[in-house]
Amino acid sequence: MSYQDRGRFISQWEAGINPLSQFEQSFEGTRKVFHKPLSAIYQALFQKELARGDILALGIGTGQVEEMARVDSRRIRAIDVSIGFLNKARTKLPKAHFHQGRIQDVLPSLDHHSLAFSSDALDCINPLELGEVLSLIRKKTDKLVIAQVFMPDDEFYSFYFPRPGIGSHGGPGIDGWNQDQHTAAEQHLNNLRIISPINQPDSLLKEVQAAVHSKFNSEIKGDMVDLLDSIGFQFRTMPQIRNHRAYASEVDLFLEYIADYIGKMRENVLPRRPQPQEVAKYVAVHTIHRLSQLFHGTIQMELFFKTFEDACLKAGFTNIQRKALAASGDRIVNDPKIIENVNRSLLASTQLEIPASHIDHINSGSFTNGAAMTFFEPQSNPFNDARVQYLVAS
Repeated sequence: MSYQDRGRFISQWEAGINPLSQFEQSFEGTRKVFHKPLSAIYQALFQKELARGDILALGIGTGQVEEMARVDSRRIRAIDVSIGFLNKARTKLPKAHFHQGRIQDVLPSLDHHSLAFSSDALDCINPLELGEVLSLIRKKTDKLVIAQVFMPDDEFYSFYFPRPGIGSHGGPGIDGWNQDQHTAAEQHLNNLRIISPINQPDSLLKEVQAAVHSKFNSEIKGDMVDLLDSIGFQFRTMPQIRNHRAYASEVDLFLEYIADYIGKMRENVLPRRPQPQEVAKYVAVHTIHRLSQLFHGTIQMELFFKTFEDACLKAGFTNIQRKALAASGDRIVNDPKIIENVNRSLLASTQLEIPASHIDHINSGSFTNGAAMTFFEPQSNPFNDARVQYLVAS
C-alpha cells in the first residue's frame, strides 16, 4: 500500500499507520536483546558528542534511547509525530518537554538549542525533502548528531524484491531519489571500488566484501562467493533487473536479493527441525544468511550516510564527520573486535559438530550496521555485540 500526501510519498510512521505495539516489538525489542552493548554505545555517544547543553530530540519515539543513555531528562526538548510514543516517552523521561507533530511543523516555534540529536528517525523523511528539513534544523541548532542503528527506512532507501523500484511499504525506494543523489551514490560506490556490472554477480560480490573489510579494517575469514557455492546457490539464477535508474539501485537490489533468497532457503527449504545429518547444512545456510545481511546493511548504510552528508552540506552545515562506536557486552571496543567475534562463530559453525538439539539455542549475536547476526555455536562465553554509525554536523 502506498501513502501519499498531495502527491508526495510519506513514511508509514508519518502517516500514523504503524501502531505502538509494532514499534515495541521491532525497535524496542531489538534494543532489549542487545541492551548491554547498545547502552554502552549510547552512553559513550552522549558523553562524547552531547555532554553539555539542552538537546532537541528529533523523532524521539518512546524515549528508549535517551533512557539507555542515562541522559538527564531536564536537558531534553522532544518532538515526535505520535502521541502514543510521546505518552510512553513521558514515563521514561519525566522532566523533559514534549511537542507532538512533524519536525518541520514544530521546529519554527521553538527556541535555538546548542545541540540536536536523532536516532533512527530522520530516515523516515522523504530524501527529496531532506534539504528543506535539514535547513530548518540548521537554523535551530549549532550541532546535529544523527545515529542510525537500524537499516534505513525501506520506503526511501531500499527495494523489495521482486518488484524493482517499489519499496516494501509502498514508497519509491532508491528509485525515488533525484539525479544528484543517484550520481553521488554511484560515485561513492566507485570510491569503494564497487564497479562490476550486475551481469557479473560473483565479481560484484567480491568487491562488496572487500569494501566491507575496508570499513571494519578487518577481514571476514570466509569468501562469500565460495560460501554461497558450498550450499548450492547459483548465481545464474539471479533475476533480470530492469527499470532501475542507476547503478546504486542495481547494487542494492542485488544484495537484497541474495539476503532474501538465502533467508527463504533457511526458513522454507530446510526443515525447521533438521535431522542430525542435516544440521551442518542448516547451520551453514543460517550463517551465510547473517553474513549476507551484514554485507547488505553495510552498503545500504553507506548510501544512506552519503545522502545525509550531502544534504547537511547543502543545508549550511560546514563540518561533517562520520563516526562509529562498537561495544562487546558493556565494553566499548574497536571495529576489528567485532569481526574477530564474527570469525570465531564462523570457525565454530564450519569446523565443530553442533548437535541438532543445539539448534534451538543461539549463543552469540551482533547487531552491526543494521544487521542482526545470530550464531549457533557451542561456546560457554557467548558474545553480545553492537556497532552503531553516526553523523556529526556543525
